[in-house]
Amino acid sequence: MSIKDLNFPPVVTTSDGNISEIFFIPLLNKSVLYYRGVGYFSSAWIKYNSKGILNFINNGGKIKWITSPILSEKDWTYMKLGDKAKVDKLLKKKLNEVVIDLEKSLEEKTLATFSWMISDNIVEIKLALPYNNLKGEFHDKFGYFEDSLGNSLSFQGSNNESINSIFNYESFFVLTSWDNSESIRNHSNISKTRFLKIWNGDDKNLKVYSIPNSIKEKIVKLRKISPRPYNLSRYKEKRVGMGPRIPDKFSDVRDYQKKAYENWKSNNKKGIFAMATGTGKTVTALYCALQEYLLNKAKRSDYNYNVIVLVPSKTLVNQWEKEIRSFHFYSTIKAYSSNLTWKKDVKRIIDDKKYSDIDSNYFIIATYRTFISSYDKYFSKLNKKTLLIADEVHNMGSPGFLDLIYDITFEDRIGLSATPKRIYSPSSSDIISNFFNTQYPYTFNFSMKEAINQKILTEYFYFPKLVSLTDCEFEEYRKITKEIGKFYHYEHNLKPKNNSNLERLLIKRKRLINGAENKINALIDIIHEIKSKKKISLDYCLVYAPAGSNYFSGWTHDYEEDQRIINDMRKMVDTIFPDVSQNLYVSETKDKEDIINSFRLGVIDLLFAINCLDEGVDIPQTKIGIFTSSTGNPRQFIQRRGRLLRKHPQKDFAYVYDMIVIPPRSGTTYEEEKKLIMNELRRVKYFLELSRNFTDFDDYFQDLCDYYKISYLAIDIDEEML
Repeated sequence: MSIKDLNFPPVVTTSDGNISEIFFIPLLNKSVLYYRGVGYFSSAWIKYNSKGILNFINNGGKIKWITSPILSEKDWTYMKLGDKAKVDKLLKKKLNEVVIDLEKSLEEKTLATFSWMISDNIVEIKLALPYNNLKGEFHDKFGYFEDSLGNSLSFQGSNNESINSIFNYESFFVLTSWDNSESIRNHSNISKTRFLKIWNGDDKNLKVYSIPNSIKEKIVKLRKISPRPYNLSRYKEKRVGMGPRIPDKFSDVRDYQKKAYENWKSNNKKGIFAMATGTGKTVTALYCALQEYLLNKAKRSDYNYNVIVLVPSKTLVNQWEKEIRSFHFYSTIKAYSSNLTWKKDVKRIIDDKKYSDIDSNYFIIATYRTFISSYDKYFSKLNKKTLLIADEVHNMGSPGFLDLIYDITFEDRIGLSATPKRIYSPSSSDIISNFFNTQYPYTFNFSMKEAINQKILTEYFYFPKLVSLTDCEFEEYRKITKEIGKFYHYEHNLKPKNNSNLERLLIKRKRLINGAENKINALIDIIHEIKSKKKISLDYCLVYAPAGSNYFSGWTHDYEEDQRIINDMRKMVDTIFPDVSQNLYVSETKDKEDIINSFRLGVIDLLFAINCLDEGVDIPQTKIGIFTSSTGNPRQFIQRRGRLLRKHPQKDFAYVYDMIVIPPRSGTTYEEEKKLIMNELRRVKYFLELSRNFTDFDDYFQDLCDYYKISYLAIDIDEEML
């Protein structure tokens, strides 16, 4: 095994062929050392050179990279993950479990394999920053290969360690230790000497950081995909085969998504798509935008796409941008408070049209908050034929948006939600429906039942777990309920609007139920049960935990920021199940992307969340959901269930564990007890109706229902919410 067997010309160029096939893979196949100093690095390079890296690892090879601290977010996340695994046995074990088939994993799970290689010291990375007499970036590009016999090859040229280096025109000079020229042989080791000088921190004009020191010094600058300051898409889309089109990952969209488009067109390009979570609402809306663009482009060559997407959160802004770009719409603007350039970008579009009659392509993705606050000054001045897409359309029923809704003049409109109806505000639901020129069952309806039957969503099993309030908790529940009752008109069962005292009492009662003391022990019992089952492993498990502290620890109006209950749950799980890796995902959590990526990888078994995973975060691997906290609003628990049912190759079924709060059976407060039970059983019915074990109701609740004279058929649910 010798690199001397390989013959390279003095200058290698990408014009000679695929640079991986003709240069890197052959050298990796026969080498045991690879040192590389490079300005830009991308883990995708590993994927494109996977055939050579497989043999390189089998040879016992070691890679050392020195690169600039300008990295993609994903690469930096997985570098940190791999480095942390060096000292965390559980993380290392998880990474090794992910990389089962090395050859396949190098191509399909490149980032996970990258982390694994770092954790096993196959790959070492340091970041270099110019210092003293130099400023700017580490921008060198040189490399060194060595085989087990000591033969070496060094190269220097224009290419980085990135995907672009494979497809750009690149070239580099090659020097070998076996060359006939003594001068070349002498120079062939210069790259190794120079590399080690930098690596060891002996170059006075460079500061070199290991990954932990890079984190500590905060020198890393993350590269993000962002729109250019000019409209490149105008020119790209004139080229043959370019322009907006069906994403490369699809051969086509599904038939039901095409049906949604046809229904929308027939409804004068207005409508609500009521589609179960996981059935492709985003893709359906973008398909409508694409079809309209293509139809109009065929009629008029200078036609441009104009679209605004409204979303509840910044996380969804970024997710929508990714999907929009997959349809090859490149002119995107992200409008939210922390993006300081969006107003300038939108103003440019307005001014181009106003003063130069220039139409611009644009896909503006705005949070609802930003749209409301900036509508008059910015959004209202855009083309009236702009397509308005409202994701999680029930958010339009907020007081701030309802004040604005009648001023919106965009003619083409699509509303998206798994649950469009606002069950506590029928009047705002009607306003939203009228805005989109539709009523239930809406312009297009694709229910969870249909999606499960058509195998678009995963089938699931439902396991309700009874949790009894303590005597003290139930006594407090009765007191609060009695106070709430004073706000109702008993004869007509009506409550006054916008009463802050009533709202406070409802929140107070909700907090009492969500934070029931016995839920922590119930959680432990559920985990024991899961671990005891042969067909279910405790991984990819999401725990929806209550917000705030235990009810009797003291009332505070900002209890949503207090996470003591969730922390108590985590501590108990950590004490009883030290082998279970876990983490926390709440609104204040830093490094959210790192945590989500680790959960997707299976590095984290169990993820505790409060409310911030309710809308938009896509983790299809999730197979177990433990609901320790659920409101009476079907939207919340239906959306949470939908997150669990997304299809994934490694998931045959999903499993829902739901804590059902019941009163202590006192016999003296029969009616109050029954009302509490009926409220909880309503959620049970929503879940059981579509589950694989839908006939098991009596198994769980026979004794309870017999005592309180409750019939399953008498439990009323809203068919629209199924």
